[in-house]
Amino acid sequence: MKKEFLTRQEVADIFGVHSQTVSNWINESLLSSRAFGNRVLISTESVELLRKTVPDIGSIENNIIRYRAQLVELKKELNNTTDNVKTEIARFCDVSRNVYLVKDLFSKAFSILSRGHESQRTIDIVCSYIKGEKMDSIADRHNISFCRVAQIAKSGILRLSRAEGYADVLTENKKLRREKAEYELKISVLREEAKKVVVKEETQEQKEMIHLLSEKILYDGLSRRTCNILRACDIATYGDLVQFRRTDVLKFRNCGKQTVAELDSLIKEKGLYWGMDICSFL
Repeated sequence: MKKEFLTRQEVADIFGVHSQTVSNWINESLLSSRAFGNRVLISTESVELLRKTVPDIGSIENNIIRYRAQLVELKKELNNTTDNVKTEIARFCDVSRNVYLVKDLFSKAFSILSRGHESQRTIDIVCSYIKGEKMDSIADRHNISFCRVAQIAKSGILRLSRAEGYADVLTENKKLRREKAEYELKISVLREEAKKVVVKEETQEQKEMIHLLSEKILYDGLSRRTCNILRACDIATYGDLVQFRRTDVLKFRNCGKQTVAELDSLIKEKGLYWGMDICSFL
């Protein structure tokens, strides 16, 4: 018989992701879940709907995580490259015999990098500054303020220092944005489909059984040994208790036949029995 509910780990195994990712999907309303005692069970119907609507959601999540890690590494490489470029600029500036050659090379490099991205005026201002023209002269020639020339020159120098590795980061960033847009579109479709899922109406008998299984066990009337065993095994509700088989209970630490007999009477009073499939009542 097909199970109606699955655990988070079972769903994680189906999609090949971490169980925390499944919890995130529950919080984002991508999966339907129900709290039952200390457990959270996920509707098999919502899992199948997610697989049908976004069959590659697991690989998408893993790709996003991998791309983010790669982007962090690229940024580190970019910072290292920037430091190296700045070091090289300082070294070249200290070599006076090649100063004019260096200025001409950097001027041409900026012109090539900025082609199609900056206006001709900006290129002329930065190249003139690199070649050694005074800012007052550049400002008068272009009829702008001294401060504006300084801003444009500073921006141009920074752009030049980030040249190496910039293209790779930009390409990776565009790729991530494109995948994010595709992912959000699929999620939007999934949410619309999820609204159409009809929730089965529970019978009165199911409601009563769910209420009983969710009821907390009262320790009044139980022996101290039995209470300690229940606490040690994290058994708080009748549902937590009856999902075990009687033979399993006998294997609990410090649990003997007298304790099991006491628990037998406890669940018998409630009309329950050992080894119940609690998922069948959800």
